[in-house]
Amino acid sequence: MMINNIEHSQTQPSFESPVSVTLICPNCNKKKTIEFPKTIFDQKKGLSTISVHKGLICEHAFQAFIDKHFKIRGYQKVDFEIKSITKEQEDNKKEGPDDEHLIKNLICEGNYLKYDPEESASKIEDNDSQLKHHSEFSADSLCTQKNKSLEQIYEDFWEFIDDDNEAFQRFIVRDERRL
Repeated sequence: MMINNIEHSQTQPSFESPVSVTLICPNCNKKKTIEFPKTIFDQKKGLSTISVHKGLICEHAFQAFIDKHFKIRGYQKVDFEIKSITKEQEDNKKEGPDDEHLIKNLICEGNYLKYDPEESASKIEDNDSQLKHHSEFSADSLCTQKNKSLEQIYEDFWEFIDDDNEAFQRFIVRDERRL
């Protein structure tokens, strides 16, 4: 399950039989109690995985593992998040909303959980234009990477290349780092 800002809705439906779970960030130990619909846990036989994004509880992203009896069985730190950041999002990040605002906009119903920020419809842009203008890997930068020589590739990735790799054998035998 992922807590994310996926859709915009006019109303926030309530859900039956909420369960309060206190989540603790494994990085900074900041706590926040969040309500989830009981049906999420009733439908699972094992553990439910809750993915908590940066800004919901603290400045860290992590995952919580919760059993069907609403007990936290563990946490996992997130090492890397991939996210496309637009100029508008970057400007808004400096004046981000507080925790209460974020939790107020969570919508939980049945086995459905979403984040519904106010006025999100005005902020939605065409995904294709976002990717063209804000991609870390533009077509130009990818083309210049393709023109690397075999020796440059070896120098960049020598520690990942096996000693018996035939394509890089001439560099491997002369490399003093491999002794």
